[in-house]
Amino acid sequence: LHTRRTTLIVAKMALSMTSKSVTRALLSQVRCMSGVPLTEIDQALTPTVQNREPSPVDVQVTTLDNGVTVASDDGHTPFSKVSVIVKAGSAMEGKSSFGFANVLKHMAFKQNAETTAFKIQRDTEAAGTWLSASNDTETIQYSATFLRDGAEDAVSLLGGAVTKQSFNQWDIDATAKAISTHSPAGDSKAAMMDLVRQGAFHSGAGNPTICPVYRVGGITSEALAAYAADNFTGGNITVVGSGIDHDTLVALANESFGGVNAGDTAGATAKYYGGFESRVGSSTGAAKVAVAFEGASRGADVPATLVLEKLLFSTGRSSIKYGAGSGAVKAVAAAVQADASVETESFSMSTDGAGIVGVFLTCAGDAAAAAVTGTVAAAKAVLGGGFTDADVTRAKNQVKAQYLDLDAAGRVDFYGSQLLGTKQPLSPAAFAAAIDAVSHADVVAAASKANKSKAVVVSTGNIDNVPFASDLGL
Repeated sequence: LHTRRTTLIVAKMALSMTSKSVTRALLSQVRCMSGVPLTEIDQALTPTVQNREPSPVDVQVTTLDNGVTVASDDGHTPFSKVSVIVKAGSAMEGKSSFGFANVLKHMAFKQNAETTAFKIQRDTEAAGTWLSASNDTETIQYSATFLRDGAEDAVSLLGGAVTKQSFNQWDIDATAKAISTHSPAGDSKAAMMDLVRQGAFHSGAGNPTICPVYRVGGITSEALAAYAADNFTGGNITVVGSGIDHDTLVALANESFGGVNAGDTAGATAKYYGGFESRVGSSTGAAKVAVAFEGASRGADVPATLVLEKLLFSTGRSSIKYGAGSGAVKAVAAAVQADASVETESFSMSTDGAGIVGVFLTCAGDAAAAAVTGTVAAAKAVLGGGFTDADVTRAKNQVKAQYLDLDAAGRVDFYGSQLLGTKQPLSPAAFAAAIDAVSHADVVAAASKANKSKAVVVSTGNIDNVPFASDLGL
């Protein structure tokens, strides 16, 4: 018995210093002398389930008493990310509150009811923490990326930014001035996508995510505070983390957000309209064109639409150097004689009730006629069902690779986007399985839906040679 115990202890010690295969080789002679079966040594070398570290894709979800949702995975990384996602994006704005979400985003991490902007800056720099804020159609996101042992301070900073905001008129005026000065140009992708959504959805999800310049001077502290009070409620707040222990995050979230009023705000369900064209010329040398069609609303049809997106223009270039690409990319390359100035990419967006899928193109102004005509023709060919089983398999693999390769920061955004429509997000692996289950017929159905819809076309920059939508058959 003493020899048996000694042999197993030696096995475990050897495993900690070398590989299992080498350990077994070293112990083979001991086995012969001790009589301990090799299977028993194997069992000693196999970690028990209780000792297994959680997979970084094990998603845990807890709902606080006031409705705040807390979701996280723990990748056991030294660096972590936590985002507080508030369902208060531009889709929640009314005609009297256009741009409020964008203004609140710009005011993030300035002084609040408990501390000053200077102290926030000093403390985050000292801790190696990076704070950021963003806003989109549905949400305002407040994020912190930090060393793992800095979770308490990081979540506290996020809590101050969300729950202890100061709506001083001088801060609002300074923010408005900064927005006016640094607002994205009309030919930027962000500004163009605002026009695409406006043409697709009109109001609600079609509201601009960038505060219109004409609106920034008339925003009052009372109106902004009322907007925050209506939308920064428990049911509208989700705390999402990666690289952090779930129980730790729940405790910190409860401390920072447990006092938020319960309740949520139901946004309007989007409807797709289309049939919209916008042309805004400028003196830039490049032409930029976005073409969108009806996509999938949030739900079961999203995986097929993501595959369709990759079938359109997954990267805009061949994945093989000097290659002509495949599918739609190859068709466009032929149409513009492989013009090096042409860059294409596809996009999609899903929200409650409706969605879009489409193509964004940038090219030299003098190449616009051929480039835009070729791009639209290639896209229409795909939407008409011009793809094979092999094309679908390739697109599915690209989508799966995109999600399985998500780092901690990417997983936070991935979970956050799902939690707008469900209280139990899929892990990247589970989502990849959903993509794998997409059939050729599913993609044909998604393509047919887009092909039958009225297109949205937005052109900016040097548009002299950009064809009109009607000339493109849209």
